[in-house]
Amino acid sequence: MPPVTERVIETRIGRGGRVESRHRAVAVAIPAGGAPIRFGDRDPGTFLRSVAKPFQTLVLFREGVVDHYGLTDDELAVITASHGGEPEHRRRAEGILRRGGFSVADLRCGTHPPTTASERRRMIEERESPDALANNCSGKHAGMLLLCSRLGADPARYLEPDQPVQRAVAKMLSAFLGIDLAGASATDGCSAPTWFAPIEAIARAFSRLGDRVFLAEHGLENAAERLHRALGAAPRLFSGEERFPFLWSPFLAPALLSKEGAEGVFVVWGEPGALAVKSIDGGERGYRYAVPALLDRLGWISPAEHARWRQLDRPVVKSVVGAEVGSIEVEIPG
Repeated sequence: MPPVTERVIETRIGRGGRVESRHRAVAVAIPAGGAPIRFGDRDPGTFLRSVAKPFQTLVLFREGVVDHYGLTDDELAVITASHGGEPEHRRRAEGILRRGGFSVADLRCGTHPPTTASERRRMIEERESPDALANNCSGKHAGMLLLCSRLGADPARYLEPDQPVQRAVAKMLSAFLGIDLAGASATDGCSAPTWFAPIEAIARAFSRLGDRVFLAEHGLENAAERLHRALGAAPRLFSGEERFPFLWSPFLAPALLSKEGAEGVFVVWGEPGALAVKSIDGGERGYRYAVPALLDRLGWISPAEHARWRQLDRPVVKSVVGAEVGSIEVEIPG
């Protein structure tokens, strides 16, 4: 945790008139056609984790996977999602696998229960065991297996950094981030490679998703347009019942999309520009209340929309019975 003298975004949790905890974050915004705006004295960088998924999906366009297998917009949403493991998510992921002659046994993402609480409860009540399709990254992995077939690579090795699938992903990310990713890789929670980058580079990458000149230079203008249309049209497939990109979509659509990553990484991007946030302690409290405050500060959502957002997700601490017992305040530097 940075020293208290450092200027960062700070979310303070209060109880009984005292500050009980502090959650710090840094952020960089890049308005469309503008210069970066930094919220924080330094840029600690972070692993991209799941915010890399839109760029991983763009590789499927570049390599002809989307057209060859006739992937639908709903399937593109699940491929790009950190989903809740709900029935529709699992069915779509399984359908993507079948397009390439694969099955759930070919997934290397591992198994965990659905992150959607209602589906998790149903499985417990019906004594149903989850499989790898319930993994929040199963759609991404299904897409990578199709890419494996398209590139003539070994499906058993699709997660290895030196194999064609991950080399293609790293090349795409390097172009959008504008940095050399050599030596910056690690292993994500789903066993795929992930890459370390400055927060500003992440904001730049997402701002380029709306830069028609950049996209045209890389032959991705139509691909980015279709991907954005697919994600915007199916927010629940792109996320899940309790995940922030789905919960926040009514406040952001149609101009903005959002995506979360593990360890407190969050991005918002669209017509106004791109915003990348990193919660320094890796928890969601570092960005949950900071993101709407930042969007309000930037003027990317209207004051009325910000007020409605705060009313529906009130910045207060509640007891188990729902009584308000504390406060939540966000301070943004600059």
